[in-house]
Amino acid sequence: KFQEFIGNLDIIHLLNVVHVLFCVCLFLTLLSMVIIYYGDFLIQYFKLEIKYTKLAKWIKIRRQLQHYSLMWNLFIAFSLILIIMILNIWIFITL
Repeated sequence: KFQEFIGNLDIIHLLNVVHVLFCVCLFLTLLSMVIIYYGDFLIQYFKLEIKYTKLAKWIKIRRQLQHYSLMWNLFIAFSLILIIMILNIWIFITL
């Protein structure tokens, strides 16, 4: 049923659907970055490394991987913004 719906759309409406999907992906990427930031803030605020010494090793590993996760999310966010801009410019030029 979804394929039938997509198949009946013209190119402008199809590009609008793609635009909305990219915006949702961008929102989820930004939400992930916020969760990464506030997760570390909560760990420091509640002093979980001090209270739970067995978790300290995992928290240190998490902090090391957090940098890479944040860089990956930034790459995805900027890529999506660039694609959305190109898509919007293409729609503007073709109309």
